[in-house]
Amino acid sequence: MTKSVPSPSAVQATYAATLVDEWVRRGLRDVVICPGSRSTPLAAACFAREELRLHVRIDERSAGFFALGRALASRRPVAVLVTSGTAAAELHACVAEADHAEVPLILITADRPPELHGVGAPQTINQRHLYGEMVRCFDEPGVAKESDAASWRALARRLYVEARGAGGRPGPVHLNAAFIEPLLANALELPALDAVAELDATEVTPGPWRAPGSKILAIVGRGTPSTWVDQARAHHWVVVGDATTNATLAHADALLRSIDFARRARPDVVVRLGGLPASKVLLECWRAWDVTTVGFLGAGFLADPERLISERVEGFPAMSASCVGDAAYAQLWLDASGRTEAWLEGHEETFSEPTLARCVVKVANETGTPLVLGSSMPVRDVEWWAPTRHVLTYSNRGVSGIDGVVSTALGVASGAKALA
Repeated sequence: MTKSVPSPSAVQATYAATLVDEWVRRGLRDVVICPGSRSTPLAAACFAREELRLHVRIDERSAGFFALGRALASRRPVAVLVTSGTAAAELHACVAEADHAEVPLILITADRPPELHGVGAPQTINQRHLYGEMVRCFDEPGVAKESDAASWRALARRLYVEARGAGGRPGPVHLNAAFIEPLLANALELPALDAVAELDATEVTPGPWRAPGSKILAIVGRGTPSTWVDQARAHHWVVVGDATTNATLAHADALLRSIDFARRARPDVVVRLGGLPASKVLLECWRAWDVTTVGFLGAGFLADPERLISERVEGFPAMSASCVGDAAYAQLWLDASGRTEAWLEGHEETFSEPTLARCVVKVANETGTPLVLGSSMPVRDVEWWAPTRHVLTYSNRGVSGIDGVVSTALGVASGAKALA
């Protein structure tokens, strides 16, 4: 008996269902979907999975930042599905932010088949490597073929683990998926599961740096685990950073505006983790102190635009445990921070940007509400004047653009509600 040949539409429906099945198995729970017929096979595959939360957004640019906020809040990859043409181009801004901020996004752009390219077909542009080097990986497998079924799970797996940071840095990945008409069909039996070793990052070994008893100032930024911050503080390190890093010392920027305090606060060594804080005063003092700077790997992208890091080492948890800092130096900072906070509390009756920042943070703290800060002055006002130690704080400080804030906040709120 001759084996029946499945229709091309059934094959691509099975292909889409297999990708989604593998992503769900890996931990995907949220998909942001924008309207468009060309993406129907994947939209239908997502709709069929009860494990997924689907978020329909009309505008692609807003959808991208919504997904960014959702991924920030949930701390796991979020998928974004758009149709072909200019819809795919609208994701550029959120891809740039996700790249620099190391936020895991799975970008799925539907596409026309090869025969519709270069002949004036509507909604058809060249989407190959559309986001350039801003994505951790790009794949364009073409129109699904039954003969390629054995590779579908591996494709989905690679995209997911690369988004999570298997290559060293989490971030966006891009799948450009071509579909032919008719776009809607029933999926066939999915390819069997296969056993493949995970591509996650391996454990690191401690580096050679030691500085027991030293005046240690840790400048931390985006991507620094909160457990690392707590451990550093417990060992008498002074930890300063921006509003999104939470458990850092309050009012560092204001303190360093005093020339006398900046002189007395000069550390023996600066430790750098993660992205850069927003404070220009802190960066200027760091440059002027001219001390050894040690950069620890493993807390996201280690930003160093000033080329001040003289040594890069691994193994922060083991290293900080063996490097107890100068307790008197840590107390110098704590006392000055406490005096500054007391002064600010006594002058809150005057309406100003600092007062407004403090009021917003106070309400967020009392209600347990996450806080999303715009770039430019909002993130600086909170960093300078309003400690966020007990507030989950987010800000698009990857590229530090001023757009997409409202959609990012909606995504964060959606993610925070789901985790509650």
